[in-house]
Amino acid sequence: MTTLTDAGATCLTCGGPAEYAFMTIAQPVFRCRDRACGLAFDHPQPSDEELGAAYALDYAAADAAGCTPVAEARTIADAIVSRMGPLRGRRVLDFGAGIGRLTAELARAGAEVVAIETAPEGRARIQADVGVMAFPDLTHMVAAGAGAPFDLVVMVEVVEHLRDPRAVLAQVRELLVDGGWILITTPNLGSLQFRLKGPRWYNVASAVHIVYFDARSLAATLAAAEFAEIQPIAQAARHPGQSVVRRTIQWGLRPIGLGGGLQITARKRDGP
Repeated sequence: MTTLTDAGATCLTCGGPAEYAFMTIAQPVFRCRDRACGLAFDHPQPSDEELGAAYALDYAAADAAGCTPVAEARTIADAIVSRMGPLRGRRVLDFGAGIGRLTAELARAGAEVVAIETAPEGRARIQADVGVMAFPDLTHMVAAGAGAPFDLVVMVEVVEHLRDPRAVLAQVRELLVDGGWILITTPNLGSLQFRLKGPRWYNVASAVHIVYFDARSLAATLAAAEFAEIQPIAQAARHPGQSVVRRTIQWGLRPIGLGGGLQITARKRDGP
């Protein structure tokens, strides 16, 4: 009889063996045994039907509550400009655009934006409200001739949803110009919240999150997808309604790797 400790899980990033780490509400989570990687992920992953039902509940929530809030979208856009320079005239891919709040901020900054969003409801709102082309996935985008080259790809709270993050990041890298940027935000499995709450932390308990990163495993996944210059940025997200005390605590935790979220940039190397 197979048990959780010998279920044969293989790391999604490095391909090495993984071992049982903990149990969420519905799924066992395994972690890569290689300390240089340490990626954690659901094993087995939920079915397409289970994920579809969970996403439908997210979009049924008032005003798509799971999507990036307007105030947060603005601070992310400001952080991008601060880090990478003016966006006017640059091509940007908003991968996992939700209902287009960050898409709108990027377009307002002068970028030529293309959006990827799996949910039809999200794509409809992006096209109606923002006037930006929105595709369900990379394959449809490339087939429509809108695929490359991009100066920047933004993936805000996306990689934790991907069945194979390394493969998708490698695809995205091919769509960037040489020296092009990627910006990723994702919940931090190394955070104080997870250490205190464990599987009860909402970013782990969420039915639509299937991969769980800390700073080490996110850097390892980007490196495996052949990105370079992988480094954190200053806290970009400022959540609406967050108290001054909580915000101050988060700012204090971030430099020591215990903040609730990761904000990472990386670049495609020039040349081969």
